[in-house]
Amino acid sequence: DEQIMSESVKEFHELCRAYNEMADNLQVQHSLREQAEEEMRLVNEQLRRLSLSDGLTGIGNRRFFDDVLELLWKEAEYKKKPIALLLLDIDFFKQYNDRYGHIAGDKALRLVAEAVEQTAKQSGALAARYGGEELAVIVPPGSAADNYNLGEQLRLAVQQLAIPHADAPSGLMSVSIGTAAVQPLPGEKADLLIQQADKALYHSKKQGRAQTTSFASITP
Repeated sequence: DEQIMSESVKEFHELCRAYNEMADNLQVQHSLREQAEEEMRLVNEQLRRLSLSDGLTGIGNRRFFDDVLELLWKEAEYKKKPIALLLLDIDFFKQYNDRYGHIAGDKALRLVAEAVEQTAKQSGALAARYGGEELAVIVPPGSAADNYNLGEQLRLAVQQLAIPHADAPSGLMSVSIGTAAVQPLPGEKADLLIQQADKALYHSKKQGRAQTTSFASITP
């Protein structure tokens, strides 16, 4: 009987040890799975950010611009408040690339984009690369920022970079800016805002560049 009892106790201890090992393995596997899931989440988040960032300038890319503008346009319609857009174009940028080379052009574009983004942030606005040498700044609905004044702040921020540009009248790199603000009505699309800002930008270029034009100031 004692031998049977001893064998039973031994088997019980073996079962306990096996159970504890299994529990430990499961815990390790669970921890590893959680770690793997967290790492995958971080990778996906990084990929998402990269997909919305412009590879050259580091600010938001065109996809970021399109997505944010659509969301803020809907918010503006819901809140019945205006949303504003500023379009910026680097003056004589083709001539800059022709004279100084594309590497210098890329560096200048990065500097301009950084200055624009930092200045925009101070007014609670969002900057993105619109395309080529064009940048865009979206002012959310309800912002207290004055769009023309923000445009002038952006223009001066670029001017203060003092990037030499022999083919520009001032001898320095500059930007032309067009700004527009719209309070969306039901059924209207954000394209209306883009068209108005683009028309104001064209007016700035036509009037000599290196200036800010508000769409509301253009006489029909």
